[in-house]
Amino acid sequence: MGSISSGNFRTDRKATIDACLCLDLRQLVWLGAVQPGARRRGIIHWPPGASREYAGTMAYLSDLRETPWLRLTYGVQHLEQAEQPIDQVEVYIALVTTPLHYGGGRWWLRCPLVIDGQACAQRAQTLYLPLEEGARFGCKHCHRLTYGSRQSRWPTWRKEWPAITAQDVDRTEARVLGAVRRRAEGKRETAKREKADQG
Repeated sequence: MGSISSGNFRTDRKATIDACLCLDLRQLVWLGAVQPGARRRGIIHWPPGASREYAGTMAYLSDLRETPWLRLTYGVQHLEQAEQPIDQVEVYIALVTTPLHYGGGRWWLRCPLVIDGQACAQRAQTLYLPLEEGARFGCKHCHRLTYGSRQSRWPTWRKEWPAITAQDVDRTEARVLGAVRRRAEGKRETAKREKADQG
Protein backbone atom coordinates (compact mmCIF):
# COMPACT_ATOMS: atom_id res chain seq x y z
CA MET A 1 0.00 0.00 0.00
CA GLY A 2 1.73 3.16 -1.18
CA SER A 3 1.36 6.84 -0.47
CA ILE A 4 -0.31 9.38 -2.74
CA SER A 5 3.02 10.05 -4.44
CA SER A 6 4.02 6.41 -4.92
CA GLY A 7 3.81 4.38 -8.10
CA ASN A 8 0.56 2.79 -6.92
CA PHE A 9 -1.33 6.01 -7.68
CA ARG A 10 -2.97 5.34 -11.06
CA THR A 11 -2.88 7.91 -13.84
CA ASP A 12 -4.83 5.99 -16.52
CA ARG A 13 -8.17 7.47 -15.64
CA LYS A 14 -11.47 5.85 -16.59
CA ALA A 15 -14.86 7.52 -16.70
CA THR A 16 -16.15 8.01 -13.17
CA ILE A 17 -19.50 7.21 -11.61
CA ASP A 18 -19.57 10.71 -10.10
CA ALA A 19 -19.73 12.27 -13.58
CA CYS A 20 -22.70 10.12 -14.70
CA LEU A 21 -26.42 10.35 -14.19
CA CYS A 22 -27.18 7.49 -11.78
CA LEU A 23 -30.51 5.68 -11.92
CA ASP A 24 -30.75 3.99 -8.52
CA LEU A 25 -33.65 1.53 -8.23
CA ARG A 26 -33.57 1.74 -4.43
CA GLN A 27 -34.24 5.48 -4.64
CA LEU A 28 -37.10 4.94 -7.09
CA VAL A 29 -38.73 2.36 -4.81
CA TRP A 30 -38.20 4.46 -1.69
CA LEU A 31 -39.78 7.51 -3.33
CA GLY A 32 -42.71 5.51 -4.74
CA ALA A 33 -41.77 5.99 -8.39
CA VAL A 34 -41.54 2.20 -8.79
CA GLN A 35 -44.10 0.18 -6.86
CA PRO A 36 -44.98 -3.54 -7.20
CA GLY A 37 -48.43 -4.05 -8.70
CA ALA A 38 -48.81 -0.41 -9.76
CA ARG A 39 -48.26 1.89 -12.72
CA ARG A 40 -46.42 5.14 -12.09
CA ARG A 41 -45.18 8.07 -14.13
CA GLY A 42 -43.37 11.29 -13.36
CA ILE A 43 -40.15 13.25 -13.77
CA ILE A 44 -36.63 12.46 -12.59
CA HIS A 45 -34.36 15.44 -12.06
CA TRP A 46 -30.65 15.38 -11.29
CA PRO A 47 -29.24 18.68 -10.00
CA PRO A 48 -25.68 19.70 -10.95
CA GLY A 49 -23.09 17.92 -8.82
CA ALA A 50 -19.53 18.37 -7.66
CA SER A 51 -18.19 16.24 -10.54
CA ARG A 52 -20.95 17.11 -13.02
CA GLU A 53 -21.68 20.65 -14.16
CA TYR A 54 -24.92 19.82 -15.94
CA ALA A 55 -28.39 19.05 -14.63
CA GLY A 56 -30.53 16.33 -16.14
CA THR A 57 -34.28 15.80 -16.43
CA MET A 58 -36.22 12.93 -17.98
CA ALA A 59 -39.69 11.43 -17.91
CA TYR A 60 -40.31 7.92 -16.66
CA LEU A 61 -43.17 5.42 -16.80
CA SER A 62 -43.02 2.24 -14.71
CA ASP A 63 -45.44 -0.68 -14.87
CA LEU A 64 -45.01 -3.56 -12.40
CA ARG A 65 -48.43 -5.19 -12.77
CA GLU A 66 -47.69 -8.10 -15.14
CA THR A 67 -44.37 -7.99 -17.01
CA PRO A 68 -42.41 -5.37 -15.04
CA TRP A 69 -40.67 -2.67 -17.07
CA LEU A 70 -39.47 0.91 -16.85
CA ARG A 71 -39.46 3.39 -19.73
CA LEU A 72 -37.25 6.48 -19.78
CA THR A 73 -37.78 9.33 -22.24
CA TYR A 74 -35.34 12.18 -22.63
CA GLY A 75 -33.75 14.52 -25.18
CA VAL A 76 -30.13 14.64 -26.28
CA GLN A 77 -28.54 17.84 -27.59
CA HIS A 78 -25.28 17.33 -29.46
CA LEU A 79 -22.80 20.01 -28.44
CA GLU A 80 -21.42 20.48 -31.97
CA GLN A 81 -24.91 20.64 -33.51
CA ALA A 82 -26.69 23.11 -31.24
CA GLU A 83 -28.76 24.42 -34.15
CA GLN A 84 -30.18 20.94 -34.88
CA PRO A 85 -33.38 19.62 -33.23
CA ILE A 86 -32.95 17.73 -29.98
CA ASP A 87 -32.90 13.95 -30.50
CA GLN A 88 -35.58 12.15 -28.50
CA VAL A 89 -34.39 8.94 -26.83
CA GLU A 90 -36.70 6.27 -25.44
CA VAL A 91 -35.26 3.40 -23.41
CA TYR A 92 -37.09 0.36 -22.05
CA ILE A 93 -35.53 -1.41 -19.06
CA ALA A 94 -36.78 -4.77 -17.80
CA LEU A 95 -37.22 -5.27 -14.06
CA VAL A 96 -36.79 -8.64 -12.36
CA THR A 97 -37.05 -9.86 -8.79
CA THR A 98 -35.12 -12.45 -6.78
CA PRO A 99 -36.44 -14.10 -3.58
CA LEU A 100 -34.95 -13.26 -0.18
CA HIS A 101 -34.22 -15.85 2.50
CA TYR A 102 -36.45 -14.11 5.05
CA GLY A 103 -39.35 -13.66 2.61
CA GLY A 104 -40.30 -11.13 -0.02
CA GLY A 105 -38.11 -10.24 -2.97
CA ARG A 106 -35.52 -7.79 -4.21
CA TRP A 107 -36.03 -5.83 -7.40
CA TRP A 108 -33.31 -5.40 -10.03
CA LEU A 109 -32.83 -3.47 -13.26
CA ARG A 110 -31.68 -5.41 -16.32
CA CYS A 111 -28.83 -3.68 -18.14
CA PRO A 112 -30.28 -2.83 -21.60
CA LEU A 113 -26.94 -2.34 -23.39
CA VAL A 114 -25.77 -4.51 -26.28
CA ILE A 115 -21.97 -4.80 -26.55
CA ASP A 116 -20.46 -6.37 -29.71
CA GLY A 117 -23.82 -7.90 -30.58
CA GLN A 118 -24.28 -9.48 -27.15
CA ALA A 119 -27.02 -8.26 -24.80
CA CYS A 120 -25.69 -7.66 -21.31
CA ALA A 121 -28.97 -8.18 -19.34
CA GLN A 122 -26.97 -8.21 -16.11
CA ARG A 123 -28.93 -7.53 -12.92
CA ALA A 124 -28.02 -4.24 -11.26
CA GLN A 125 -29.40 -1.95 -8.58
CA THR A 126 -28.03 1.13 -10.39
CA LEU A 127 -27.61 2.01 -14.07
CA TYR A 128 -25.41 4.87 -15.30
CA LEU A 129 -25.58 7.36 -18.15
CA PRO A 130 -22.21 8.93 -19.02
CA LEU A 131 -22.55 12.48 -20.31
CA GLU A 132 -21.09 11.84 -23.73
CA GLU A 133 -22.55 11.58 -27.21
CA GLY A 134 -24.15 8.27 -28.05
CA ALA A 135 -24.17 7.02 -24.47
CA ARG A 136 -27.11 5.09 -23.05
CA PHE A 137 -28.02 3.82 -19.61
CA GLY A 138 -26.03 0.73 -18.70
CA CYS A 139 -24.33 -1.07 -15.84
CA LYS A 140 -20.97 -0.18 -14.35
CA HIS A 141 -19.31 -3.13 -16.08
CA CYS A 142 -20.47 -2.20 -19.60
CA HIS A 143 -19.37 1.43 -19.23
CA ARG A 144 -16.10 0.42 -17.48
CA LEU A 145 -16.72 2.95 -14.73
CA THR A 146 -14.74 3.60 -11.60
CA TYR A 147 -15.26 5.71 -8.49
CA GLY A 148 -13.87 9.23 -8.43
CA SER A 149 -12.32 8.60 -5.02
CA ARG A 150 -9.98 6.03 -6.61
CA GLN A 151 -8.59 8.72 -8.90
CA SER A 152 -8.39 11.46 -6.29
CA ARG A 153 -5.79 12.12 -3.63
CA TRP A 154 -8.53 12.95 -1.20
CA PRO A 155 -11.59 10.80 -0.38
CA THR A 156 -15.07 11.91 -1.38
CA TRP A 157 -18.20 11.00 0.54
CA ARG A 158 -20.84 12.98 -1.28
CA LYS A 159 -23.81 10.96 -2.58
CA GLU A 160 -26.47 12.65 -4.67
CA TRP A 161 -30.15 11.76 -4.65
CA PRO A 162 -32.27 12.94 -7.57
CA ALA A 163 -35.45 14.86 -6.82
CA ILE A 164 -38.24 12.62 -8.14
CA THR A 165 -41.94 13.38 -8.53
CA ALA A 166 -44.32 10.44 -8.98
CA GLN A 167 -47.88 10.30 -10.22
CA ASP A 168 -49.98 7.13 -10.03
CA VAL A 169 -51.76 7.02 -13.40
CA ASP A 170 -54.24 4.33 -12.35
CA ARG A 171 -55.39 6.17 -9.23
CA THR A 172 -55.63 9.46 -11.11
CA GLU A 173 -57.82 7.89 -13.78
CA ALA A 174 -59.94 6.19 -11.11
CA ARG A 175 -60.50 9.52 -9.34
CA VAL A 176 -61.55 11.19 -12.61
CA LEU A 177 -63.92 8.35 -13.57
CA GLY A 178 -65.33 8.30 -10.03
CA ALA A 179 -66.02 12.04 -10.16
CA VAL A 180 -67.77 11.68 -13.55
CA ARG A 181 -69.86 8.77 -12.24
CA ARG A 182 -70.87 10.66 -9.10
CA ARG A 183 -71.84 13.70 -11.13
CA ALA A 184 -73.99 11.59 -13.45
CA GLU A 185 -75.67 9.88 -10.50
CA GLY A 186 -76.32 13.29 -8.92
CA LYS A 187 -77.99 14.53 -12.11
CA ARG A 188 -80.19 11.43 -12.25
CA GLU A 189 -81.24 11.88 -8.61
CA THR A 190 -82.03 15.55 -9.25
CA ALA A 191 -84.11 14.64 -12.30
CA LYS A 192 -86.03 12.04 -10.28
CA ARG A 193 -86.80 14.54 -7.52
CA GLU A 194 -87.94 17.17 -10.01
CA LYS A 195 -90.16 14.62 -11.74
CA ALA A 196 -91.64 13.52 -8.39
CA ASP A 197 -92.32 17.14 -7.40
CA GLN A 198 -94.09 17.79 -10.68
CA GLY A 199 -96.20 14.64 -10.28
